[in-house]
Amino acid sequence: MHDFSPYLSSASKLKPSLTLEENRELLDECFKSLFPLPSLEKMKEEGETAKDALHIQSLYVGSVEALGKLMKTLLEEEPTADWFQEMFELLRTWFSSEKEWERERALQASTQLLTAYQETVNSTTQETFNRFGSLIGLIAPYSCDSLATSRQWVVDCISCLLCLQGQSMNLGSAAEELRCLREALTATDPEALFQASSKMARVVSEYFPSEQATDFIKATLGGMLSASPTCATAAGLWMKIILKECGDAMLDKVPDILVIIYSHMPTIQEGSLRQFLVEAVSILAHRDLETVISSLLGQPLPMDSDITELWRSLGGDPLLATQVLKILIDRIQTPTRQEGRITSETEIDRDWAAAEPLSATCAIFEVVSALASSKTVQELLPELFPVLLQQVSRTLGQEMPLPRTSSGMLFREDLQHTEGDPCRLSIQALEAVLFKAGNERLGRALREQRTQSLLENPKTHHEGVCLLVSALLRAELITPEILQSLLPWVNSPTENLRVTSTAFLAQLMTDPMLREKKFLKSVLSILEERSHDRNSIVRQMAVRGLGNLVYGAPEKVKKYKKFLLDILIGALHDIFSSEVIGESMKALAKVLKELKEKDIGSSFKNLTQQIRTYFDDEDDALRLMAFVLFGILARLTKRKWKTYFADQVKKSWVTLLLHLQDPNPEISKAKMNAEMLEKLYQTTITYFNSSWEEIRAVAANLAAHL
Repeated sequence: MHDFSPYLSSASKLKPSLTLEENRELLDECFKSLFPLPSLEKMKEEGETAKDALHIQSLYVGSVEALGKLMKTLLEEEPTADWFQEMFELLRTWFSSEKEWERERALQASTQLLTAYQETVNSTTQETFNRFGSLIGLIAPYSCDSLATSRQWVVDCISCLLCLQGQSMNLGSAAEELRCLREALTATDPEALFQASSKMARVVSEYFPSEQATDFIKATLGGMLSASPTCATAAGLWMKIILKECGDAMLDKVPDILVIIYSHMPTIQEGSLRQFLVEAVSILAHRDLETVISSLLGQPLPMDSDITELWRSLGGDPLLATQVLKILIDRIQTPTRQEGRITSETEIDRDWAAAEPLSATCAIFEVVSALASSKTVQELLPELFPVLLQQVSRTLGQEMPLPRTSSGMLFREDLQHTEGDPCRLSIQALEAVLFKAGNERLGRALREQRTQSLLENPKTHHEGVCLLVSALLRAELITPEILQSLLPWVNSPTENLRVTSTAFLAQLMTDPMLREKKFLKSVLSILEERSHDRNSIVRQMAVRGLGNLVYGAPEKVKKYKKFLLDILIGALHDIFSSEVIGESMKALAKVLKELKEKDIGSSFKNLTQQIRTYFDDEDDALRLMAFVLFGILARLTKRKWKTYFADQVKKSWVTLLLHLQDPNPEISKAKMNAEMLEKLYQTTITYFNSSWEEIRAVAANLAAHL
């Protein structure tokens, strides 16, 4: 081994002084000359005699001491924290060396540099030491290095850092604890090392400056991949302990810490190390859940696997899951409350889904998927179901949110949006909640009926809602609380919400629940109002709901007969939508079967005339229902309206006969209604006594066909 000490001593006395850049290059060359030497033991073994070994050791020790003097001299010439940092940056590159003796020398030199800083810069300026967090993050993980001497140098470094940080504090007890831990770190068992390192982290946490939290996290995670497995594990332990012990003082740093964690998740993939990141987010969530959720919701859509994993970790925490879901519910509802103050739909941008509510919806899917049991969802279902159904409705026909700039502003230059279907994502969240709260039979029913594909299509959404409600009624999952949440939607300025809520009520009318829970009267009033809505699907669903009274409360049909007939017959005059007319006919068919001739009253005449106008309609469905209704009226006609109805049959004679050969077989089959044929037959046989033989022959022939 060459004796470097004379050169190092000479370098420290160079006159005139070198520039900072020259000093940096000089120090770098000194490190490169000394650190790569073989380990001291190996160099001593190369000596031919014991005297040679002692000489080699003396040379090595002298060189290391000279290096320390050089660093102190350089700091004396330029006593600034920035110059100290530059010098340390030269050292830190050696921490990740694969050769343990090189790491050991870099850690020893770090102790020398810190001591020199304390004796020069710190003693003269008394400045606050603002590099404590970053240096602890860099050095502390090596408390579990493979070399015991390296581990002990780490203790010395940390002792020096604590002196710099706590210069105005009493470090007596901390210094004593570190001396004990220095001995504990000579152990060979990894678990014993982890325990000793963790204890040291707790000692440090008492003096940790919260304002340097981000520097600490950044340094800790930055060195995790380049460190050995044991040092990387130690880094994770230190991060967890500092966050746990100092979390309350770091609340203002939580958003920045989360950003650092997110940025490292794509590169830290090893299972045990990745778990440290997940646990760190969980620790922060226990301290400031609102901030953590806001940060997660601010990540781009669709969610990547890293953000998904973090949401699922929150869902898997039984102490957090319920709180997380409640906050997410509120984040979805907030834009809705704002929307309620808007009177015109044109005031809302309908093309793109709102970012935060959609992110919260996707988060609910992940959280619910990770829940260990269904209890939480069952308890929150009265809140979860309405808010998710509302989100399905609001995102119907919308595109994914526009990406945001770093300032949070929407980026609209080229109107590019991310891929995905907001409504489908909302439906997936809704289904996840229902499956968790219900049972497999419910899930199977929704899949078999293709409920998702119906719900996400604006043209069939209302039918999907009806199927959904039907399945939920069978599963007994609809509660009065859920109904109360949906009732305000019927007056929303947003057409989608009116469609969804009216369809929901229409199907709910099939169940006795409305009558039993005293909601029937108010819902009937709502349906009456919606039957005049400007949206044709809303009108259609309102009419369907009125007809469904036959199933939900058949005993109430006669009580509300005039109310029902007035609205349903009025709907037959809808000039904008054949679907409304057809729905009204179906509803009338159900209602009329529950009534008698006397119940119909004066509505009979108007109804009969209106039905006849659709006998020759081009719409097969309308023609079919018109003939079905005419047949039902034929059955109902007994006394009061017998003569009038017979006259209507005579006026429709040609039409009725022609449609016996209707191109639609269902319509011609409907014409075979027994009551209808009876009326036709009775009218035909009156011509058997005609004075004209030809007429009698035609009547007989027609009667035979009938």
